[in-house]
Formats: sequence, C-alpha cells, structure tokens
Amino acid sequence: MLAYTVMFAAFAADGAWQGQKQRHHTFGGGLEMDSTTRHLNLFPSKLAGIADRKAMFWYLNGLAAQLGAVPHIIGGAHRADLFLTNDHSEVVSPEWETYLDTHRPPFTEVVSVAACKNATDKDEDLYSAFDDGSTCVNIRQSLIENVHKFDHVDELKSMGERMNFSTSIYGSLNTSLDRLGLEVGSYGGIHIRRMDRMDTNSVCTQADKVASAISKFPEIEAWYVNYYAEEDYKPKLKQALRSSYPEKRFIFEDEDMTFKDERDNYIIGAAAYVRMANALATYQTHVCEDDEAEWVCQPSLSQTHGDTCDRYETHH
Repeated sequence: MLAYTVMFAAFAADGAWQGQKQRHHTFGGGLEMDSTTRHLNLFPSKLAGIADRKAMFWYLNGLAAQLGAVPHIIGGAHRADLFLTNDHSEVVSPEWETYLDTHRPPFTEVVSVAACKNATDKDEDLYSAFDDGSTCVNIRQSLIENVHKFDHVDELKSMGERMNFSTSIYGSLNTSLDRLGLEVGSYGGIHIRRMDRMDTNSVCTQADKVASAISKFPEIEAWYVNYYAEEDYKPKLKQALRSSYPEKRFIFEDEDMTFKDERDNYIIGAAAYVRMANALATYQTHVCEDDEAEWVCQPSLSQTHGDTCDRYETHH
C-alpha cells in the first residue's frame, strides 16, 4: 500500500479554496474526515477519455458548490490511470498535472470511504445526497449521466470551478503554433470524429461535405485538422480539401512535428482540444445531430456569420 502526504483544502460553497493543511494517509483508506464538513468522494464508474473526465470534474466542483461540500477523487492528484482508458492511448500518466491544472479542485484524496454513504441509485438526484443528514457521500455511479438526467448541466457549470488544461499542454500548443506560423484566432479548425461515433457522425464527416462546409468562411486561409478516423479516411479528406481550395493551407495533426515523438495520445488530444477552442471557427463533429456538424465560433464572428455559427466560445 502506498502512503504519501497530500494537501487538503476546505472548499467553500462558492467553489473557492479557503486554506490548506497537510494530512498523512494510506491510499485506499482515505483521509481522516472532519465530521463538521460535508464531503463528496468520486469513484469512476467506467474509464473514459480526457474530455469526458474534464467535464466530469467540472460537474463535481459545481455539485460540491451547490451542496456546500468538499470534492475529492479516488487517488487524488496521483492516479489519473484510474479514470483514463487505454482505448485512446497506450501510455497514460498517473499524474493529473500532466493533463490538467491540479491547483484547482477536486484533486484531493477521498476521505473516510468506509464511513461514507454510497450513492449508487441512478434514479436519485444527487442534489439530495445530504438530505438524510449524511456528511460524506461516495458517488459510485456515472456523475455525468446523473447530472444530465436531472438537467443540472448548465447550473453546475455556472457554479463549479472550471477545469483548465495544464500549463505544459498550453506550452506544447504555443510551440506548435509558433512552428506553423499561426496565431490564436487566426486559423480555422476541423475536428473529425468517426471510429466510435459512426452512428451519428458518418454523414457529417464525409469528405465532400466537410470541404463544402468550410466555404462559408472564405476569409480563413489556414485550417488545422484533428481527426479520429479509419486509416483510409485522411487521404480522402485531404484530396477533397486541397482540390476544392488549392490556395488554402491544411495542416493535419499527424503532420505537426511538435508531437512526432509523443506517445501519450492524451497530451496530443488535450493540445488538440485547446487548439480547436482557440480557432476563429471550428467545424465540430464531436457528436453530430441530424447529420449536421456544429460550427463553434469566436464572438467576433457574430455580426458577419451569425447565420452559420451555432454557438460561440472565447479563447482559452
């Protein structure tokens, strides 16, 4: 069993860190619990990718703020491998700081697991977790599914401490943009997801459809393409884009030399996520609805492309 010292911080209802003190504990048993404080312990119901985990922690922080509790995750800041699947990357770092900013919650170890109430009923709104007088709850179900089922997504996002990627991820992205001669907000993004989403994305990701879609932004001269697709898809998409727009520049992620020696796909994926968020406009196929992709744009395009942009996202 692994013993180590972690930093425990009281997390107020508004989501702010209040203060810190060190406590010694043994992994698996949890920190000693303060009976006067509410605690939420999160255990993964399944393994998933980095975007899913980032959203889940944001919801956890929001739930903790809503209920006036301190959020914790099993393994604290040192067991990312308990949450991230190897389906997307054979290499997974155990340290959350590799991917996310761990200076924010919820990266403290779980508390007094055996003494805490287990929340396993998927039909129970987690907003009522402490209604029976409990001061500690183990969330042993899909937090994301529960939050969506009871329609708490927007509220928890507004209340919770937002999750950011780590400084090293932003550093890698800046290196990539510098090498490519691109600036934040000057390029377009194309995010293709097929493979595990063919039931919703087979049409919106067709090469000709993608090429046609970006004609709506003639002012964008360079496009960065992230893709998760079958082996023969890239040549089709590259041909469609370059034959339609011979004057434009299309950079495919696997041609970006910044990451040529990187074996951890979660680092590459996190940098891709930030890159798309900082594009002027992104053709987003994370999950297509009615065979149509979503256009995510910077607010500056609201006047000129209001009929095309589906939602707006500021640089981060």
